[in-house]
Amino acid sequence: NFSHISKADFWIAAANAVIRIASNDELNLKNDYVSGRVDAESCVGQGARLPAASGCDAVEGVFVDRLGLTRTDAVALLGAHTIGRGNEDFSGHHGIWVDTEAQSVVWNKRYYEEFFRRAWIPRNQNDSAPQDWTWGGRNGDSPRFFLNTDIC
Repeated sequence: NFSHISKADFWIAAANAVIRIASNDELNLKNDYVSGRVDAESCVGQGARLPAASGCDAVEGVFVDRLGLTRTDAVALLGAHTIGRGNEDFSGHHGIWVDTEAQSVVWNKRYYEEFFRRAWIPRNQNDSAPQDWTWGGRNGDSPRFFLNTDIC
């Protein structure tokens, strides 16, 4: 029974386990793990920690200048878009970064393959929705898209 562990501690422990497995035990963070995180009902200001979807300046400002990553590291981190989706209710952007909904839950290099396979064009230039990029392909109700930060 793990009811004594906060959700926050659980997610950190799970992330550490994934890092260990994905690195073939090269990065075992078990000894660095510290428990005691407290769950919060909300996370005011959490969006300010991520780069705005505006472009390269946002990626450089957050990942390179603030976090000290190299540009190569920043590009690798953007590859996390291979999983998940954009949701209009949270970011104003709607769609997935890869071919299908099924692929959007698989951790692989499809995000990078999609970037190079398509001729991306601006989307939402005259709308109230935030501007992003598409090639026009759809998967059901999920258009494929890239953010300005992805394109840079």
